[in-house]
Amino acid sequence: MKITLLQENFRASLLYVSKAISTKPQLPILNSLLLKVNKQGLELAATDLYLGIRTTVYGEVDTEGSLVIPSKMLLESIQSLGAGKITLEADGTILKITSAKSKVEIHGQSSDEYPAFPEKGGQELSLSLEQISLIDTYTRFSAGVDPTRMVLTALLFIFKPEGLEVVSTDGFRLSVLKHALEGHGLEGSYLIPSKAIAEVVRIMTTEQAVAVSLLLSRDLKQALFTINQTEVFVRLIEGDYPPYEKIIPADFGLKAQWDGAEFTAQIKRAMVFARESSNIIKLSLEKDKVLITANSSLQGTYSGEMDLTWLEGVTESPGQIATIAFNAKYLQDFLSNVQPETMWFGMNESLKPAVMRPQGQGHYSYIVMPFRVNEGG
Repeated sequence: MKITLLQENFRASLLYVSKAISTKPQLPILNSLLLKVNKQGLELAATDLYLGIRTTVYGEVDTEGSLVIPSKMLLESIQSLGAGKITLEADGTILKITSAKSKVEIHGQSSDEYPAFPEKGGQELSLSLEQISLIDTYTRFSAGVDPTRMVLTALLFIFKPEGLEVVSTDGFRLSVLKHALEGHGLEGSYLIPSKAIAEVVRIMTTEQAVAVSLLLSRDLKQALFTINQTEVFVRLIEGDYPPYEKIIPADFGLKAQWDGAEFTAQIKRAMVFARESSNIIKLSLEKDKVLITANSSLQGTYSGEMDLTWLEGVTESPGQIATIAFNAKYLQDFLSNVQPETMWFGMNESLKPAVMRPQGQGHYSYIVMPFRVNEGG
C-alpha cells in the first residue's frame, strides 16, 4: 500500500477513529488501527467490538493494500509532523511515513486478524444536528456509568407514531425528551450506548454536518450512524430497561418558577459546604421565595435566598413551607447541561420525585429522587 495525503486531514481522521480504542481491549489487536488503501483513498477503522468508527481520507493512491498499526504510536507520530503532504507506504508489516523533512517507521502487523466490521442494514432515519445535539445535551448526563449495569449506560430510544422519545437514568435521576418526527416508519425501543451519541455529535460538529443518517437493525443488533464519509457502528445493548414511567409524577401539589442563572450561582456557592454532608443541598419554598441551604459540621453553613417568579400550590399562604433535599451534583448536572433561562419546578412530598425543566419546554422532564435529611440538618 502507498498513498500521499495531507497531514492535517489524516490527523483529524485519526482523532475520530481513535475514540473507538478501549483502554482495556478484549484482544491485543484492538489497541491498533486498521489502515486500508483502496481506489477511494485511505480507509481508517477502529473498534472495541461495541463501538466501531470507520472513515476515509482522500489522497493520491499509488498502491492498494492494508496494515494494522498501534493507535497511540501512529497518532503521536502524525501529530508531531507539520501540515502538508505526507506519504504512507507499507514495507511488509512496517509503515513508512515520509514528510518534507521527516521519516517515521512504525512496526505493525497483518490485517488478516483484525475483526471484520459488520454488514449494513436496517430501517433508516435522518436526524438533524439540532435534534441529535439536543438528545446529547438533555439526556446523556443522567445515564449511568457503571459497566456492571450496562443497560443504564445506554439511552433508550422509543419510536412511537407521534415521534421519538429518548430516556436516560442512572437509578437516581431520569431524563425524558420527546421529539416530534413525521413519517419515520420505525417502531419499538432500542438501547444505544450513550458514548456513541457523544461521538456522533462530536464528529458532526467538527465536520459541520447538518444531518446524520441512522440505520437501526434489531436483527443485526446494531445502530449505524453515517456522517459524510464517516461511519459509527454501535452494538445495541440488550436487556430490560427499568419501568421509568412509574416514577414520573402525574401531577404536582406545588409548582414554581425562578431564574435559572441565579439558581446556578446559588447552587455553586452551596456546593462548597455540601461536600462535607454527602453533597446534600436543601430547598425550602415559601410564598414568594426559595431558600437554598447547605451544612458542613466542619466548615460552616450556607444560606441563600431567591425570589420566585411564579408559584402555585400548598405554599401560597404565608407561613407555609415546602422542603426538599437533593444531591447537589444532580442539580449541577442539570443546570450546566440544560442551562435553563427560567427554571420550572414541580414537587409533591419531600421524599417523592421532583421534576425540573426549562420553562416552556414541556417536551422535556428531568426527574430527581430526593434525599431524606434530619430536621434542621
